[in-house]
Amino acid sequence: MYEPSYDSVYDSNALNLDLNMVCFNNRPLKDFIIKLTDYEQIRSIGKGGFGKASLIRQKSTGHEYAIKYVENEHSLESNVASFNSEVKILAAIDYNSLLGFNGFIPFNYDPNPKISSDDSPPAIVTEFCENGSLADLVQAECRSGADQRYDDTQKYLILYGVAKGMKSLHENNIIHRDLKAENVFIDSEFNPKIADFGLSTFLENEFTQFKSNCQGTPIYMAPELFKNGTYGIKVDVYAFAILCYYVVTTMIPWEGKNSNQIMYAVCEKERPDFPIYVTDNYISLIKRCWDDDPSKRPTFQQIVEELEGEEFLNDDIEIDRFIDYQDQFTPPSIHVSLSQKPKKSQETKCNKDKLKDIATKKAKSEPRRRLTAIEKLHLAADEGDLLSQYHYAIRLRDGEGVKSDQEKSAHYFALAAKSGHTDAMIQYARALQSGKGIKQDINEAANWYKRAIDAGDGNAYYYYAEMLINGEITDIINSGQSKVVEYVAKKDIETGAKYMKMAADSGNPEAQTKYGLMLEYGNGVTKDEKEALKYYKLSSDQGNPNGMYNYADMLEKGRGTDNYQPDYKAAANIYRLAAKKGYNPALCRYGELLMEGKGVKKNPTEAKRLLTLAMCNGYDSALVSLGFMYLNGIGCDKNPNEAARLFKKAADKNNVRGMTQYAAVLEEGIGVTKDAMLALEYYKRAADLGSYTAMARAARLLLTGEDGIEEDLDLAVEYLTVAADNGNEEAQDILDSLDM
Repeated sequence: MYEPSYDSVYDSNALNLDLNMVCFNNRPLKDFIIKLTDYEQIRSIGKGGFGKASLIRQKSTGHEYAIKYVENEHSLESNVASFNSEVKILAAIDYNSLLGFNGFIPFNYDPNPKISSDDSPPAIVTEFCENGSLADLVQAECRSGADQRYDDTQKYLILYGVAKGMKSLHENNIIHRDLKAENVFIDSEFNPKIADFGLSTFLENEFTQFKSNCQGTPIYMAPELFKNGTYGIKVDVYAFAILCYYVVTTMIPWEGKNSNQIMYAVCEKERPDFPIYVTDNYISLIKRCWDDDPSKRPTFQQIVEELEGEEFLNDDIEIDRFIDYQDQFTPPSIHVSLSQKPKKSQETKCNKDKLKDIATKKAKSEPRRRLTAIEKLHLAADEGDLLSQYHYAIRLRDGEGVKSDQEKSAHYFALAAKSGHTDAMIQYARALQSGKGIKQDINEAANWYKRAIDAGDGNAYYYYAEMLINGEITDIINSGQSKVVEYVAKKDIETGAKYMKMAADSGNPEAQTKYGLMLEYGNGVTKDEKEALKYYKLSSDQGNPNGMYNYADMLEKGRGTDNYQPDYKAAANIYRLAAKKGYNPALCRYGELLMEGKGVKKNPTEAKRLLTLAMCNGYDSALVSLGFMYLNGIGCDKNPNEAARLFKKAADKNNVRGMTQYAAVLEEGIGVTKDAMLALEYYKRAADLGSYTAMARAARLLLTGEDGIEEDLDLAVEYLTVAADNGNEEAQDILDSLDM
C-alpha cells in the first residue's frame, strides 16, 4: 500500500508578510489593507477552508466584492502561512483569468496571531463572481439546470481561459497546487477566474522540485504527490487534465472511491475511462496531461497552442465568440520579487485571417442541434457504452437531470454489471437487496457482491460483510420428504468479520470503523483494543466522522494506546474536527469538553451553542448535557426547572442518561415535585437498558423501603451484583455495607 508523506506544504517564510512588497500596480502591499467599516455586508455566499465568505459593498463607490474571512480557530502557523501566501500571489500578478485582488486585513504581529489590530478577523477581498464556481456549473448541467450560455463553446472558452491563466502563473514561476473546478470561479460573462492560492507558492525557477505531500484534493492529485519523492509544476497540468475530464464528461472521476483507493489506482497508472461521446481531441489532450511521467506532460504554453488549433476550433465552437474572448487578454501585470526573474510572458493570439477561414467553412456546414449532457449520456448508454450506462443509471436513481425512475435505473445498472462494470455490479446488488426498481432478491444481491469481489472491488467486501453480519443471506432447507421449502436467514459474524477486515484493508473508511468496533468489543474476532485504535485512526485520517468520533473516544479514555493514558488534548481536537462535519455525537462530546475545560480551554458559551445545535438536530444526549448546564449554572443562570424539563424530555425518548438524571432530580425534588416512587421507575427503566449507575441507585431505594417503596432485597442484590461486576463503585460500596 502506498504511504503518503505528511510533511508540511507551506513555506515558513510565508509567516512573515512584507507590507512594503511592491504589487502588480507598483503600489506597496500595505496600500491594500482595508477597513471593514468602509464596507457593508450584503449576504453570506458560502464557507471555505478558512471560514465564511460574504458579499460586501464598498460604501464610497457602491462596488461589490467577495470577502473571505479567516476564523480565529484557524490561526495555526500553517494557516497563517497559507493566508499570507495567497495574499502575496494575488498581489503579485493581475491577469484576465485570475481572480482580481482588491484588498485584505492582515493577521496581527502577535506570536500567536488571532485577529488584526482593528479587531476585524483576517480576510481577503477579491472581485465577486456571481455565477459561482465551475463545479457549480457542471453540477447544474448534470441536473439539466445549466444556464443556456454554458454550451460547448463556453466550455471550451472556460478551459482555454484556465489554460491561459495557468500559463501566466507558470511563466512567472508560480505553482498553484490546488487547481480544481471548485477553485475556478465564473464571472458575469461566464468567463473563468482561477482562485484559491492558499497552497500556491513562488518557485526559484521552472525546475524547482518539492518534497511530496498529501495536500490537495485526491481526485486532482498527480501520482508523484502520493509518493515519497519530489514534484514540480507539472502537478498543475495533471490537475488540469482532471478538470477537463470533469467538464467534458460531467462525471466525477473515481466517483464512489475513497482517498486510499484513488491513491492506489493513480499510482498503478489507472485513469478514468471516457464515455463514447467525448471527442478525440479532448481525449488526446487529457491523456497526455495526466501521463504518469511528469516530463511527458505538456506545458501550459503547449496546451494553449493546441487549444488554439483547428482540432479544437471545429464545428462545435463558435469562432466569433472565441475571437471576442481572446481579444480580452492582455499581457499580465506582474511584480515578483525573486532572485530568478520570471520569463517574459508570451501573449500570443491566433491569426485572425486563419480563424475567419475556419468560420467561413463552418458557415457552409449544416447547423446541428446541441445535445444536453443527459441526452448525450442516454444515447451513449443505449449504444452500449458501459461508463454511460452506469452514470445514466445513477442519474435515473437520483433524479439528477432526469425524472427519477428506479426501474430504469436498475435496468441500466444491470446492463453495465452484466458487461463487467464493477461499480455497476455493486449498485445492481444494492438495488436487488433493497428491492428498489426491481424485485427484491437478497441471495442474488449477495451473488453480485461476490462477483464484484472477484473483480477486485474493495467496497464489495464491505456490503457482503454487512449481509453476513446482519444475517440477510438465506440458506434453503428441505423439510425431509415434505415439499415445503424453508428459507432460513443465519448470521455469520465470524465470516462477516473476515470480509469486513478485507474491506477495511482495501481502504473503505466505513469498514475501518466497523471493523474497529468489532475489535473493540470482540464481536466476531478476538478483542484487541490496540488494533481497534489503529483501524479507527485509518478511518479518522480519511475524514470519516464516525471513525473520528470512535478514535477520539479511545484516546480520551486511554484505551488501545501505548501507555494507556488518556490524551484529552488530542481527543478534543479530533472531536472538534468531527463536530465541524456536523456529526451529532461529536458536537455533543466536544461541547461537553468545552463545558468542562477538558483537553481544551473552557468555553461555556461555545459549549452551549454546540449542545443546542446537536439537540436541534435530534441528538437526545445533548438534552442531558444542556440540562447539566442549567442545573449548575454553567454558561447560563441556574434554572433547575429547565434542567428537569430537559432531563425528562431525554428520558421520554428512551435516553438512558436522561432516565438516570431525571430519576435523580425526582428523588431529590430538584426542579420538580419530589417523587421517590416515580424516580425508582425511571431508575429501573434505565437499569433494564444497561445503566450500572441506575442499577446501583435503584438498588439503594429498594433496600431502604422508604417513601412508599416496597423493599425487594433479591432484586436489589441482583442489580448491585451486575453493576459491581462491571466496575460500578457505588454498587460495590453498597454490597460491602451489606456484608454479603
